[in-house]
Amino acid sequence: MPKKRTGSIRREREADQLADLLAEAERLGLRFVVAEERPRLVAERGAPPAGFLERLQAMREPLRDAVCALERLARSPEPSPGVVLGGDGVPSLPCATCGGRHFWAPAHRPAAFGLWYCDTCEPPPVLPLRRLSLGSQGRPSGNG
Repeated sequence: MPKKRTGSIRREREADQLADLLAEAERLGLRFVVAEERPRLVAERGAPPAGFLERLQAMREPLRDAVCALERLARSPEPSPGVVLGGDGVPSLPCATCGGRHFWAPAHRPAAFGLWYCDTCEPPPVLPLRRLSLGSQGRPSGNG
């Protein structure tokens, strides 16, 4: 079994921490809104506990990226321009823009929805997502 790269492990850990932080925010009656490319915390039930705010501050950068990515994904979907989809709605050829063979899609949408992105042209945010790689024969592999 191949070893995971350190960056991959760090991203997975960061994604887990973000998921926990967002779940806690929801339990506390907090929500995030994006204004001028920056997420803002809206408290619907009073000020959050100091410990939560400290964890929020520690995760500021990845949280900003995740909230902005979620806001972007909430808009009407626009497929990546270089991704060529097959009849099953998943990438079937290398990216027409860069020739990349690795793709990702948001995990909260069906894989066959057609909302796939090239991993090179548009690197994935730190969110749960589906991955797909085209092998040398053009056959997909991954969790798409």
